[in-house]
Amino acid sequence: MPRGDLIVRFEDVSFGYGYKMPILSEVNFSLRRGAKITLMGQNGAGKSTIFGLITGSIKPESGKGVFRGTFKWSLLRFSSA
Repeated sequence: MPRGDLIVRFEDVSFGYGYKMPILSEVNFSLRRGAKITLMGQNGAGKSTIFGLITGSIKPESGKGVFRGTFKWSLLRFSSA
């Protein structure tokens, strides 16, 4: 798969943990091979949920996720302490 090909696309993806606990609501975005992104947010904002949806460990309540190819993940953690 050449650099720049689309590898992840979310189309109106929604997900929540139980009744009245929406985490993602109609999310839309695309990622291309070779892209470097930063995913930042407060606790409970949906960062881990997005990774869970991409890896298939959880399924969206509505919308569609398109995933092509394999992924290389790198996690970098910062501490203010």
